[in-house]
Amino acid sequence: MIGFLWDLSPLQWVLIVAGMVMLIPTARNFIADLGKGGRPLGFTGGSSNSLTSIVHKWEMLNNACADAGLEEAQSKLHEVFLVLANESTIDPKPAPKKGEKESQ
Repeated sequence: MIGFLWDLSPLQWVLIVAGMVMLIPTARNFIADLGKGGRPLGFTGGSSNSLTSIVHKWEMLNNACADAGLEEAQSKLHEVFLVLANESTIDPKPAPKKGEKESQ
């Protein structure tokens, strides 16, 4: 291993040092974020109000209303978010009453 280090050319040493200098600010920020409770691993930095996020939240809420049998809430969602409701294939449907089987 030591023989390998001795065999490096001056240009290789300069490139290694330059790479280390570029890594120092990133490492410093990462360590500072860990001390603050920082970002979770895998954080992409996307906005929680991005269009895809809003559509996903609407779809989850719509599906939850359908599963819970909240027809009025689901129809209000379709009124408020008309564009999303027009693209949705899910229509408000009544939940089966206790003792009844779902027809499929």
